Amino acid sequence: NPASVTNKANVDRVTNNYITLFSIFNQLLSVGKRCHEAAKKRPNAGIPLPDHQLLAELDQPSQHFPDEGAVSLNILMGNDPFVCLWPRILPSLIKVLDSIFAIWHPQNHAKFLINSVQRYAFAISDDEAYLAQNQTGSSGGIFGEGGTAGSVVRGWDRRNCNLAPKWSGWFNELRNTTLQLLGLLSGSRALYSPEISTFYQSFVNVIANPEHLNCMEHRHVTQYIKQFMEYILLSCP
Repeated sequence: NPASVTNKANVDRVTNNYITLFSIFNQLLSVGKRCHEAAKKRPNAGIPLPDHQLLAELDQPSQHFPDEGAVSLNILMGNDPFVCLWPRILPSLIKVLDSIFAIWHPQNHAKFLINSVQRYAFAISDDEAYLAQNQTGSSGGIFGEGGTAGSVVRGWDRRNCNLAPKWSGWFNELRNTTLQLLGLLSGSRALYSPEISTFYQSFVNVIANPEHLNCMEHRHVTQYIKQFMEYILLSCP
């Protein structure tokens, strides 16, 4: 129903639902990053070495830490207390990513594109357009002078009571945040711990799903590589 995207009650309900979902992941990402950065500042740089190896490393530091292989979350928690949350976070994170990726599958993509309103979910967001212009933000951001608000979905401003201009920005924010969480999961080496192994099948079914990968736009592939795959390459034991 096209009228639903401008119905104030519906707009408020959907917006509040999105804010609740996004805020949870965003707060987890913020706390997780702070814990990870604090762990890297410890004498062992966040790598859980046995005491005798740590003392030897401090006496004669080398360029690379030894490959310790898979390490239990209980050990990783000694450096980074956030890692104990991953078994509770990962199932929901996988489901959200799976839903986001599936929207771009051809059968769904075609269905939404022929709809005069739903097609706007696939637009480049105002934020992406703004960042592409290398703006500094000193002019007031996307809503300020030279900003891009309303330029992607012309005639509509995200500040208005209308869902259509918001969708692309929401997808972009949620995709960015969830992929960064996966990068954090990998960078902290929690991904390789035995406690996470029970999630490997569902994890691989989503993050390495050929259909998901084939349906990504170029901008999504860039996010996928930069925010997740690079951390896999750097942190894999």
